[in-house]
Amino acid sequence: MEMLKNVRASDLVLDRTFNPAESPDVETLNNDYLAESCGLIPDFFADACLMLELDGDTIDFKNPKSTELDHIAETMNTIYGSGGFYDGFGGSIDEDGCYVSKYSEEEPMPPFARFRYDHYVCYVYDCAVTVLFDLETRQTIIGRFD
Repeated sequence: MEMLKNVRASDLVLDRTFNPAESPDVETLNNDYLAESCGLIPDFFADACLMLELDGDTIDFKNPKSTELDHIAETMNTIYGSGGFYDGFGGSIDEDGCYVSKYSEEEPMPPFARFRYDHYVCYVYDCAVTVLFDLETRQTIIGRFD
């Protein structure tokens, strides 16, 4: 009998690391749970990166100051259909990739996983908080895909 398995584009084109910040809290969760918690976000990221690579020379950015990372975020928003990245979410990431909220009383949130395509990184956290990061320009875009 042949075994059929679903293969996702993100499994084929992205470098994936679970618990990249080596958090003791995330370490207690198994990889299947972490993958399930990331949901379709890695697929949105993979599709947006592939679309940028295929169409990068012909993209007509709405804003001439838009970056390639802005385009990835915009494409992810379009694929998702309900926003995700928008102005005002706030926060930042630290050197370990932990999300640091704009509210000082909140503890930094370690990422469940890091997905990388070329020099673009997508961190996924609890509650579908998502961070895009460009390793070359250091640009960061933060949103939520819930």
